[in-house]
Amino acid sequence: MISTLFDFLMRMLVVLAVIMASGSSALAGEVFHWRLGSPVSPGDPFEEVLAKYAKEVEERTAGRMDIEVVAIKPLGFKPADSLRILRQGVLEAMFIFPQYAARDEPLLAALMPQGGLLNMNDNLKIIEIQTKIAQEILSGWGMTAITRLTDTRSASFVIASKRPINSLEEMQRVKLRHFTKLGINAFNQLGVATQYIPSSDLFLAIKMGIVDATVYSPSYIRSQSIYEATCCFSEMGYYTLATPSVVAANNNVWMKLPADLRTIMREVGQEMFDKDIKIAMSRANEAPIISFLKEKGMRVLPPFSRADRMQIQEALFAVWEDQCNQLGPKATSFRKRILQELEVEGTDIKPN
Repeated sequence: MISTLFDFLMRMLVVLAVIMASGSSALAGEVFHWRLGSPVSPGDPFEEVLAKYAKEVEERTAGRMDIEVVAIKPLGFKPADSLRILRQGVLEAMFIFPQYAARDEPLLAALMPQGGLLNMNDNLKIIEIQTKIAQEILSGWGMTAITRLTDTRSASFVIASKRPINSLEEMQRVKLRHFTKLGINAFNQLGVATQYIPSSDLFLAIKMGIVDATVYSPSYIRSQSIYEATCCFSEMGYYTLATPSVVAANNNVWMKLPADLRTIMREVGQEMFDKDIKIAMSRANEAPIISFLKEKGMRVLPPFSRADRMQIQEALFAVWEDQCNQLGPKATSFRKRILQELEVEGTDIKPN
């Protein structure tokens, strides 16, 4: 009797083990379909970065992670809706540009004004602290920052204009378009009539004379055909490449993924970021873009003087400080942590 009962129990254990193994195998082979939201306009160069990330994740997971990059504008959403889209579960993941998402989460504007660096190497000083701050902010939205990504073609911060401009004094005689709130406020304070115009409308706005110039990178001058509406461009600073633009997911969705897939998504992104930040810092990808613009008839003017760059930087950092003070203690603490990495204090920021 005891032997019979023992045999029965052993058979049941074997059956249970088979069922568990089968279930585990099914889970391991399950395909997860994710849609990754892109806040940039269709055709924007950064879509290639997102597509590359999706493809590499799919290959690394042997097809178990299927990611479709979806532009949100054709869906009826604005870039400023990025956080709401993710929190409401419209898409499984979203690429978060801080300057776009700052409408709903103003703390993201505390990370640093774009174009505020005089030395590209300063990016390397603040990469980690900015990413850590972004993770802290997004966690308050119930989101996980999966990985950082950057654009290797967006190193230079230039002004493209309808007539030659390579000084702050000349900027004060034209109407300027800037793509960030901090930039708009800073240049207005410097006596430059500045406004925001969506990238999709910018070409026509320049053609019609609504604005005479725009702050951009050479890659966007090419991709948005701005070279057809302007004559020249001049370098005036550098992008904050370290600003943590991240692929993020709702925590509930993220935790449903098997641990190995979560690890792969992080590893692929980190590998891409490490490689791309080196390329961007070397400015290797800018040379063919600038050659293209020259072939199209654009003139590359001498860069802004250091004195002008410092004046622009001081204005950008001053409005950054004012905004952080208005946002409260969290924002001011974020700003202080970033400035500590730059080894400067207050608003007199002149990194070499």
